[in-house]
Order: sequence, then structure tokens, then C-alpha cells
Amino acid sequence: MYWTGLGLPVKANRLKVVDVDGGPGVPSDDSGSEETTLDVQQSGGVAPAAKMIVYQAPNTDQGFYDAFARAINDNAAETVSVSWGEWEWFETQTTVSVGRAGRSVQSLQAFNTLFLRAAVQGQSFFAAAGDNGAYDVEGNAPEPFFSRVLAVDSPAASAWITAAGGTTLAGDQSFLLGDGSVFTVNVPTERVWGWDYLTGLCAALGLDLIDCVFPGGTGGGVSSYVPRPFYQDWVSGMRNTEPHQKLVDNTTSPPTLIVKLPANYRGRNLPDVSLNADPDTGYIIPYTSSENGFGVDAFIGGTSFTAPQLNGIAALLGQRVRGRLGLFNVPLYLVAATPLGYAGHGAPLHDIKSGNNWFYTGHAGYDQGTGVGTLDVANFGRALLLLGY
Repeated sequence: MYWTGLGLPVKANRLKVVDVDGGPGVPSDDSGSEETTLDVQQSGGVAPAAKMIVYQAPNTDQGFYDAFARAINDNAAETVSVSWGEWEWFETQTTVSVGRAGRSVQSLQAFNTLFLRAAVQGQSFFAAAGDNGAYDVEGNAPEPFFSRVLAVDSPAASAWITAAGGTTLAGDQSFLLGDGSVFTVNVPTERVWGWDYLTGLCAALGLDLIDCVFPGGTGGGVSSYVPRPFYQDWVSGMRNTEPHQKLVDNTTSPPTLIVKLPANYRGRNLPDVSLNADPDTGYIIPYTSSENGFGVDAFIGGTSFTAPQLNGIAALLGQRVRGRLGLFNVPLYLVAATPLGYAGHGAPLHDIKSGNNWFYTGHAGYDQGTGVGTLDVANFGRALLLLGY
């Protein structure tokens, strides 16, 4: 219904659903059906002629791993995306069963091995970078109960997956205040998605900026566990982990140290590339809720949208070059490293030079807010052909 309503010529039988480990059960809000819905809508909307496979599994660590393993073992999908994720440290604390023998392996290691295999066999993988700015752990360990710590999302932190970041589009945003007046915020240029630009609105509402909108913004930063991959050495702007990053539980007396992250670690930087993700410049989701029935949710966003959009874009680019792209980061950083990456009307990349995700600031070239910037897809397709794809 969504695609048809947009006037997209889609085939009625384009969707194939594969239940892994028995699947997630009956569609419901609690099982994440809305997230699955938006992923399918966005990726399939960008590439309306593509066939689609939905791998769905129970919402467990093992189910998450097994869904990826099935998609990679099948090797039927040329491009794959996921919008789920969590702070990478959690992945070092959990294990999954791997192989027929059921060998128990640390989740971070298991995912990394899977994604490397996918890259080798030519599959392109995309993952959401997260929606808690530079402080990915905030969703699970919010202030003031826990200390503030710079953190990044997994599986986006894997070296063999493309981490999808987010921007805020330029333009006016109007908000209705309690007294009936309208407060307008102007965003002059596309910027890193970080809701610090709503300072004036929060003040008009009588709210502190941190209590009002923190840490809403695109995930991005430096992995404390994944070494910097070779392709990130092709561009400048990479950073190491910051010192003094400790997660402390302040609910105990005395406070309890949970984990101390390594300082100055030469880790994987993310995101890699971005698209519009700010809910205030965002999207709609037609969705049948298990609680409220059918409705259209408006002003929805997050990097949950950019990952499936990149999935669809990669399908289109694969069609352009008549083959698989493999690890998307290789041509992405190759293009960014050339003088023509950002130059002129035919530039494949659009540099995002303003805004921040509460710690990392947008600037010329690569940054930890939007990666190499946003894509001009048509120009990027031409660049792939020049690179010999």
C-alpha cells in the first residue's frame, strides 16, 4: 500500500519472508514490527524494482546473529541492511553459539567474522550508527544514574560493514508553544544531526537543553574495540579514542566502575556516510499497530532510515555497474580520497561542514558526525564506472 500510494511500480510478489529460529512471533509493537516495516518501506521505495528478502528472528542475541548468518549463508541478497544495534561494549559481554558444534564465541568477534565473509563474497552490508549522538550508551545507561561516556554502536562499528549516519536538512522548522504562539528555528545549511540547534526552542519551553533534547543525534565516534581498517587510512580526519572514558554506576555508594575504555586507541571511526535522519526533517510511516490499529506516524527519523535507504541505493548502484559492489566502504573512501570527490557539479559526495553530535563537529572532509558526507547517487554511480566497477 505504501509503495503503490507513492506511485511506485512494484510487483506484488517482490517480498519473501524468511523466519530464522522460528521468527519473532506474531507481528506486534513489542516485537519491533514498526522498525521492520520502515526498513522494508525505505529500502524497497528507493529501489522499487528490486526483489526483497526479510530475514526476521527472535529479539535475542542468538537470534540477531542467526539472522545475519542465514542471510550470508544463503548469499541471495546482494545488499543487506539492519537498523538494530547496541553499544559495542555489550557485544564484548555476550556470547553466541557458532557453527554446528555450537562453539560459544564473543558476539563482537562473531559478527566481525560474519561480515568479513559477506564482504569477501561480494555482499554489501549497512547498519544504523545509532541515535544517541556521540554517547551511544545513553539509551541503556542514562544520566545522572550513570556517567557520560563516549561510545559507538554495534554492528555499525564492524570494519566490514558501512555505518550509516544522519544529517538535518536545511530550512525552517515551526513549533507550536503552549501559549498558542509559533516558535521557528532556521537551519541555514544541511548539518550533522544533533539537537543542540534547538537551544532556543528549549529555552522558550522553559527547559534545560540537556533535559530537553540530549543526546538526540547521529551516532558517531571511535570504536574502543575494532582496529582502524585499511580504507580509513586513505583520508584525513581520523581520530583515536578520547581519554578518561569510564562508565560509572552512580546509584551505588560509593559509585561502581563498570568499564574503563582504552585511551588513544587507534580504532575504527564511524559513521562512513550519511543521509537525512533528523525526525524534525524526517519521514512518515504507515503502520498497523498491534495496540492502536492502522495509522500514519509523522515526524519519524533516526539512522534507522539511512541504513535501509543506503541498502536501496546500493541495489541501484549494483544495477548501474551490472554486478555486486562488495564492501561499500572501499569505493566510498576511494572516491573521498580523490580531488574530484567533492569538487564541482559532478561531485559524488556532498561535504557536511556544520553541526555536531554533541561532541564531534562537522568540518571539511571526513568527520565523526557524518563520515565522508552525503551521496549524490547519480554522480557516485558514474564514479564507480570510472573506478572500473
